[in-house]
Amino acid sequence: MTYEKVLGEFGPDAKQLRAAYRQFVSAGVEQKPASPFSQAFRVMLVGSEMQAAIRVFPAVPDQWPNAVFHNLRTAGAFLVSAVRKGGRTQWVRVQSLAGGPCRVKPNLPGPVRAAGKREVSLRDLGGGVYELDLRQGEEALLYCGGTIPQPMVAPSPAQEGKCNRYGLDK
Repeated sequence: MTYEKVLGEFGPDAKQLRAAYRQFVSAGVEQKPASPFSQAFRVMLVGSEMQAAIRVFPAVPDQWPNAVFHNLRTAGAFLVSAVRKGGRTQWVRVQSLAGGPCRVKPNLPGPVRAAGKREVSLRDLGGGVYELDLRQGEEALLYCGGTIPQPMVAPSPAQEGKCNRYGLDK
């Protein structure tokens, strides 16, 4: 499936994404680095601005029930990884590169818990936002439920009938 077809699934709301795609994608195959198109996809997965919470899967459409990203760098010197299956966030991992408090909106479907090598302080700030106190190099795993998940980053399976090899229609 081509990006153009994927963007078409979003309807008229994707007008700006489609325009950026046409402008910044060479020959329908290669994406230029740091294009507005690639930035738009990154922001769909993880959003962050200085002094604001890191938002996980803030704009992933319902048409993408499964999504995964690994070590995306955010404001405040954090690396974030997360997995979404069946339209629900499964877990979020945050690693601090500099140390200090981290505000995150993990978009998890229930009461949020944190696990790390040491007991990580997790403070509920309201509105689905939590604050972690991480030291430099530390990481925390955010999850729901009673069992700590084993975080595994792997490609999402293709959606039957919605993909083809190398973006070519047959």
